[in-house]
Amino acid sequence: MSTNAHLKKKVTATLSIVFLLPALVLFLIWISITIRFTDMNEIDKQETFLGYFSGLLKNIHVVNIISIIFCLIAIILASRSFQKRLLSLRFLMLMTVLISIFIILFDISQLV
Repeated sequence: MSTNAHLKKKVTATLSIVFLLPALVLFLIWISITIRFTDMNEIDKQETFLGYFSGLLKNIHVVNIISIIFCLIAIILASRSFQKRLLSLRFLMLMTVLISIFIILFDISQLV
């Protein structure tokens, strides 16, 4: 039983990182556009950002909401792995939660 619980904690930890990655990639794409085009206004930055996507993701609000959903799932899965005794895994889950919260706050500021 202990081995099964141990395995479940590692699986949820891995899944939390997997769910954080899409939101992190979206954030990094936005930051790279912001750094490269400092003289561009906000609407042009959004158009450049949305140029990377097609179909349903052509709306900045949809991209932000999807990012928030992925971050919330990552937080839920990471919080399930906090009871693990392995310190490196606990630290990794803490970083996952903090990065997710930061991205959620960033996405909310983009929605407003």
